[in-house]
Amino acid sequence: MVIQIRHYIALWIDMIIIANQFLTEYGLKMINEIDYKNLSLKIELNSNITDSEQQILFDKNIHKVRSDLARDIISSVISRVIYQELDIPANNTNQWLEKGDVFIINNKAQNYRGELHIITNKIKNDGIRNVVGKLSKEDLNFIPFLLSNRSFRFIL
Repeated sequence: MVIQIRHYIALWIDMIIIANQFLTEYGLKMINEIDYKNLSLKIELNSNITDSEQQILFDKNIHKVRSDLARDIISSVISRVIYQELDIPANNTNQWLEKGDVFIINNKAQNYRGELHIITNKIKNDGIRNVVGKLSKEDLNFIPFLLSNRSFRFIL
């Protein structure tokens, strides 16, 4: 049920009515934890993500799709302003990035350090991108809903 509600949120549906006949206490708890203002994206984290990367990734108030959309990536640039002083050493710089990979720009690109991106098409990594995780299989379907200026956040 949670994925269905998140899908309605992605579609900008602002009124969701839930019948409670078969709703368990656990289901009710899960529904109450949904962020109804932002599109929530479920991420599968890499095992060696740093504390700095986690801080950027899970900041609930900063991720918004950049207004000038690129063909292969979705950018959220506010994090590079807020977290410009964080140390983000090169880590998980896989050679190829696949659709749904989430990465943060590392120290090698100082002016862009801390910027967060989601891959929409396969691209080569030039070593400045730290892969921090991948969108869950079902959440790959939310990529088309990440439109210009849309707020989003990550969940586990």
